[in-house]
Amino acid sequence: FIGAYIAVCRTSAGASEYFASGLSLILKGIASKGRFPATYDPADDTAPFASLRHNILVLFQNIARAAPDLAIRFVQEFLGVTDSSPVDDASRTELGLQLVMRLMETAPEHPTTLEIVSYALSKPPRCLEVIEEMTAVHENQRLYASLCYYDFCAR
Repeated sequence: FIGAYIAVCRTSAGASEYFASGLSLILKGIASKGRFPATYDPADDTAPFASLRHNILVLFQNIARAAPDLAIRFVQEFLGVTDSSPVDDASRTELGLQLVMRLMETAPEHPTTLEIVSYALSKPPRCLEVIEEMTAVHENQRLYASLCYYDFCAR
């Protein structure tokens, strides 16, 4: 379905506003459903979130291929590039870095992609700071955000 939708988006220049609004709704869904749930336990092999997350990130990459400008604007807003106060939530930070890495793979030649990469590298996640009182779930979220940031830096 998504592959056919992207093919239609690429070939239908006259209906681009219609498709952009549909893709924007999908991107909003990615922003809400792509984050680690508050109760996510990486040790639970029965949790379906890992496969769902993979599919969500593939969906984002397909949207970035079909509408790179729209995907870039979405990532900028999600990271807080256009806002002076970026979000400190570890699960949001981790998803934002995952989206930047997917954007680097799909639209590396786009000039704004380099600006987003520079911004993300210059703003290490606040979740890397030491917090004395933390739940196990919060520790998992911070761990994933930290690992994602270091993976991003290595790329």
